[in-house]
Amino acid sequence: NVRRDFECMLKTDGYAVSVILSKVKAVATGWDVPTLDVNLAGKRVVGVDPGRTDLANCAWMDEAGEPVFSSYSNKEYQQKIVLKKAGAKRRLWMSRANLQEAMTQLPSAKTPSTFAMMAHLEQLFLILNRVLALNGLRRVRGLTLNGLQRVRGLRFSQPCLRQRVMYDICDRITSSGAAVEDDRPVVVAFGAGMFSSCSRGHCPGPVKGVRRALRERGVEMYDVNEDYTSQLCNCCHGKVVPMYSQGGGMAIHGVRRYLSATCMRKTLNRDVNAALNILCIFTVETLQGDRPRVFTRRYQTELARAAVVP
Repeated sequence: NVRRDFECMLKTDGYAVSVILSKVKAVATGWDVPTLDVNLAGKRVVGVDPGRTDLANCAWMDEAGEPVFSSYSNKEYQQKIVLKKAGAKRRLWMSRANLQEAMTQLPSAKTPSTFAMMAHLEQLFLILNRVLALNGLRRVRGLTLNGLQRVRGLRFSQPCLRQRVMYDICDRITSSGAAVEDDRPVVVAFGAGMFSSCSRGHCPGPVKGVRRALRERGVEMYDVNEDYTSQLCNCCHGKVVPMYSQGGGMAIHGVRRYLSATCMRKTLNRDVNAALNILCIFTVETLQGDRPRVFTRRYQTELARAAVVP
């Protein structure tokens, strides 16, 4: 059911007549940001950018008005959840001949048949009983654990570590990091760019855990559309472009360089720059009720068109 409009064009070869149809152009959609009614008096606003190399980059202003930064890298996250060790244990577990034989004989669960699904569950219960029998009763650190308890510990050990890391990230976001702790209430401006045409979609998995942990902590949090936050300078709002390795090879994701001659700085960290821009956008939206014009798609489109026109 595609809607089409008739154009004023008819074609004929003397035997038949054809009418040219054109598809209706879709109306460009956007993200309607609700008006923020937030009182920032006596509060510390923290801009958080969920980056690629760093799980969370934070930026805020101290009481003297100087920018302060903090980050939680993906490398630190993977080390604390023991990702490599868990993968090695999983590969060792899956390399057992009897387990591989049982898995190859397991009927597929992707079936529309109820009887085939029941056969899959019956075979799965047999494998589970075999796993419990293999583990049996063993003593771990002076405690007698049966097979079921050991399997549960194997299953839920890494999620517990992930949850603990999420709370560590929350502490790093809400903590001022100064020698004298800043006791002002924290308001988090969380970058919510979803890398699609209308700025909506699914963010990476660890980012969802950070947002969930912040809500569980009762932190006051607001979403900020992070369009152009990593592409514009936080000082002069000039265009920044990626840095390339020697010889013009691969682009370096975390480092950007300036094209504008008005700013004295030459290079900057991409994610830190985005966190500062998110902080600026949230503050302006709260005080003036509208997003800064330089960070809107309409303004950037007009600039691009003006640059093309001779």
